[in-house]
Amino acid sequence: MNRFSSHPRFLDHRGEPVRTGRADANGTSLHYRTGGSGPAVVLLHGVPKTGYHWRHLVPRLTARYTVVVPDLRGLGDSARPAQGYDSATMADDVAALMARLGHASYAVMGEDWGAVVGYQLAARHRDRVTALVFAEALLPGFGFEDRTALTPENVSGGLHLWHLGFYFQPDVPEMLIAGHERELITYMIKYERGRPDSATADAVDEYVRCYSMPGGIRAMLSVYRAMLVDAEQNRRASRTKLDVPVLALGGSAFIGDRNEAQMRLMAHDVTGHVFDAGHDLAEEVPDEVADVVLPFLAGRPWPGGRDRAGAAPRVRAGPAGGDESAGGGGPADGDGPAGRVRPGPLRPSEPPAAPHRRTTAWPRPPRAWGARRPPRRRPGGRPSSDPPSMPGRTPRRATACRRGSCRCPRPAGAVRTTRSRRSSPPRGRGRRSASPASPAARRGRSVR
Repeated sequence: MNRFSSHPRFLDHRGEPVRTGRADANGTSLHYRTGGSGPAVVLLHGVPKTGYHWRHLVPRLTARYTVVVPDLRGLGDSARPAQGYDSATMADDVAALMARLGHASYAVMGEDWGAVVGYQLAARHRDRVTALVFAEALLPGFGFEDRTALTPENVSGGLHLWHLGFYFQPDVPEMLIAGHERELITYMIKYERGRPDSATADAVDEYVRCYSMPGGIRAMLSVYRAMLVDAEQNRRASRTKLDVPVLALGGSAFIGDRNEAQMRLMAHDVTGHVFDAGHDLAEEVPDEVADVVLPFLAGRPWPGGRDRAGAAPRVRAGPAGGDESAGGGGPADGDGPAGRVRPGPLRPSEPPAAPHRRTTAWPRPPRAWGARRPPRRRPGGRPSSDPPSMPGRTPRRATACRRGSCRCPRPAGAVRTTRSRRSSPPRGRGRRSASPASPAARRGRSVR
């Protein structure tokens, strides 16, 4: 593994070039860039892009995180093997690279095909991935293939992905694209963006340079030609939902809120956000992306953020009388003082408890007039009349007070408990036992 200074246009938060190098990972060689300090975050690019796609976002992350930006298998300046372009294999490439760099746990952010690889990375290496940012991607096996159809819905919605079927054909795309890499890449990038001017000349030149190298177009097409394998891998992985928090990002001019909808099928804890942009968020609106991603990675809700249900960040009363935002940081919302902050990203709320269950440590409301306090169960004593759903409690028999001449202070309809005939002698007329000293008792008979 060697390291040297990278291109000066790829800078960290201090304006210094990030480090770059190559590493052997999972049977191939990956080119990567890294910079910053703190918890690790790995950024995965899509197609037809390279790790250079993240150049605007990296300086906003390196002040707090150690950022690793690899070129995926066959793309950028990484090696171009003949096989292994399914998302599971490419995810294992990234896991091996992060282990080689000494990162035992890390957050993952991916866009386009990098998001598909990022999902597989989170699903296959659950003990290493701490959070997932899934940006502008459709998962094979969950509706991606449907967008290739020539239908009014796809055409009017701007998601008629005509190039998928074209790329899937063997040999023909290579013949037609050769010598026209710049035209294809420029068209695809500008067409899919809501802000075409964000496709700067230096980025287009870098992408064209990498995909014009020997094997560049072949490797790009191999990613698309593995879609059917990806679909089966994604369906298999979806049987066990992700437990890590997931942030689904979309551009209103392209995939939009479909990112969040499909990720809810794959994970328990999903938060969504849609930007006023197209497909390449990190190049179109890098400041807005950083404003959303940084609080998510830190476990705090961002201004205007939405929780799993699409509402504002959840708030609950704190012990000091203020508000406690789940996963929030700093002063809580509301008029009271700041409450205790629960660390970590937003977690799914627990299902509502039954009305009679006591779910918090706060005192119960006062009882109404005339209501009786249920007896407490003592060790070895008789069971109380608490609700039957409470564990270890067996209710005592209870009947309504129906005695017409009863003058007890209970209000009408009150429930009174009955005594067991074995624990106390009967009242009124009934059978009486003979005196032990009587002749009848000695003969084993009773007297009426």
